[in-house]
Amino acid sequence: MKVLFVTKPFIMEPLGIMHLSSAMKDKGHDVDIVRTEENIEEKIKEYQPGIITHSVMTGEHGFYSELIGKLKRMFPDMFFLAGGPHPTFKLEESLEFADIVVRKEGDKTLPILMLLVVF
Repeated sequence: MKVLFVTKPFIMEPLGIMHLSSAMKDKGHDVDIVRTEENIEEKIKEYQPGIITHSVMTGEHGFYSELIGKLKRMFPDMFFLAGGPHPTFKLEESLEFADIVVRKEGDKTLPILMLLVVF
């Protein structure tokens, strides 16, 4: 399955995403990343992922709620997954910007979840 990670621009490499990407690739998934400063809509059309995932820090949740809401309207059949510190501690609030939330250690949960998601 193709997995697209959406992230805010970064100065240092996003080690968490790199770690999750490695875990996904080990299970045979195709993984790519898009920064929020790029044309996300075009990337989704071009890459055609089966799932879009994003890691959310507290304080960024409003930004991601708005962004994912817009993307859900544009791509209503797309599956959105959120992880990171904010969803781990604020589950109910995080379901506003995700179809499913991964809490705590995503490198263990995400590859297993991919086996359960049927498209």
